[in-house]
Amino acid sequence: MASQIFVKFRLIFRRSYFWNTVYSEKRSVTRLLSQTFCFLLILRLLVAIFVRAFSQTLS
Repeated sequence: MASQIFVKFRLIFRRSYFWNTVYSEKRSVTRLLSQTFCFLLILRLLVAIFVRAFSQTLS
């Protein structure tokens, strides 16, 4: 479980680094999109963690 969370955080960091370094240099609009993209990825991860924790509590 902990290793899966670590892998997801590592993937999010890689994606955000990629978006911020490669695409944000082109336009400021792209920088805003990359920040929104990273926010949505982190939000998705937090929801997945919450759902797993809640489902384990119920079972």
